[in-house]
Amino acid sequence: MNKGDSKSLPERYFSAQSVLLEDNSYEIMDEGGEEYAFVNPNFDYKELRSNLVVRWELRPGSTLYFVWNTSSMFYERSNNYSVSKSYGDLFGVKSNNVFMIKFNYWFSL
Repeated sequence: MNKGDSKSLPERYFSAQSVLLEDNSYEIMDEGGEEYAFVNPNFDYKELRSNLVVRWELRPGSTLYFVWNTSSMFYERSNNYSVSKSYGDLFGVKSNNVFMIKFNYWFSL
């Protein structure tokens, strides 16, 4: 039977004698002296996407559009719990910017 299938909490979980975080890896020793190790699973992922559209009507039916699209992405394996630092990092990374111009002109026949 799998330990996770047990209805008794002491059978499902074990008490850790020691938990140590070194070099971004956890080392755990249980009451029986067995050691377990795994990589710190914490990560920080942020993404910012934005669009700005400016529309200018030159004459009825004729319009000029200016479009700006920007996107930034930031990923790191960390346990950063500060919201201000977390989003401050996002504005410091390189972003992808796209500028577009569209012009519509109404030809009357």
